[in-house]
Amino acid sequence: LPVRCVDFAPDGRTLAAGGDDQGVRLVRCAVAEKRGGEEGERDVSCEVLRTLRTVGRSTKTVRFDPEGDYVAAVSSCGVLQVWNSKTGEQCLTKKQSAPKFDSSSPHCCHVSWHPEGIQLAVPGPSGEVAFLERLSWEEEFVLPSSADGEKEGHRAACTCVEISPNGLYAASAALDRRVVVWRLSDQKPIASRSADSVVCNLRWHPTDNALCLTDDEGSISTWEGP
Repeated sequence: LPVRCVDFAPDGRTLAAGGDDQGVRLVRCAVAEKRGGEEGERDVSCEVLRTLRTVGRSTKTVRFDPEGDYVAAVSSCGVLQVWNSKTGEQCLTKKQSAPKFDSSSPHCCHVSWHPEGIQLAVPGPSGEVAFLERLSWEEEFVLPSSADGEKEGHRAACTCVEISPNGLYAASAALDRRVVVWRLSDQKPIASRSADSVVCNLRWHPTDNALCLTDDEGSISTWEGP
């Protein structure tokens, strides 16, 4: 069955993979020089460490926290789950916290961890973005949608959110074909732009003020200086 999402742990050796066969698999990957092979050839070995039991038919997104201690995943039915990656213990199962997307849809409901690991940002079904405190998993604050009274907020379900590397801003995208940049200190939008198609994933540049956007038509674009 198809794999829908993967993410490497910070150690670069543990991979989380989810798809249509239920469960997130944590896989240990090792790379070594191939004995007797040509220069540069490598042997790759993989070992399944454990399988994390999921709710729903398909896993749409999976993300390790910055320390590699926790794994967050969202299913196609909009259920958010968090596990301890070392023990496999389930820490959180929260229904209706994310949009429902068909397993084959390019819209994936990507979550994001704060770079210091203190919060988990989750795109919401009504255009909001919820920030959950690590460990307690309680909601700390919400980036509001237009339905919440924020004029520049999203008007449809969010597809993805990404917190900036400095932890001061977040970018979100939604089915309304808009991308919004938020200042987290006061949860206010500071920039927005419309896209030709629905943006299904985005990432900040590691050091520059720029975003890379991927839409559901398969196009990649950049937004410089949002």
